[in-house]
Amino acid sequence: MVELVLNFQNKTQTKYTTEQARSILINKLSNIKKNGIFEISVIICGARKIRSLNNKYRNLDKSTDVLSFGQDRIKIIKGQPTLLGDIVISVPNTQKNAKKNNHSFEQEMDDLLYHGLKHLLGYHHK
Repeated sequence: MVELVLNFQNKTQTKYTTEQARSILINKLSNIKKNGIFEISVIICGARKIRSLNNKYRNLDKSTDVLSFGQDRIKIIKGQPTLLGDIVISVPNTQKNAKKNNHSFEQEMDDLLYHGLKHLLGYHHK
């Protein structure tokens, strides 16, 4: 059983909602057999904000589609949410990706949320 405490902020005019994000994250956590209570923050933002974060935390002065900020040490306390971290997604880059990949905006957002979640759970690019 998966429960999710979701802190969701959409700082753009897009219509991607808390419910859409919650549904995808719970579905993906369930699919990978993660059980428990998890806490994740998701921020939907513009290109300038994600570029600033990318520069500050990764020393890359360029925009990107998704950033994940996982917890260094995940503490599991019975009955309490396990804080996984933050996912930040750029709407303009998501729109470009959707067009390039021939996806809807919503599908691309869902894919980026899943990608961010995998990073929060320990996945790293090779």
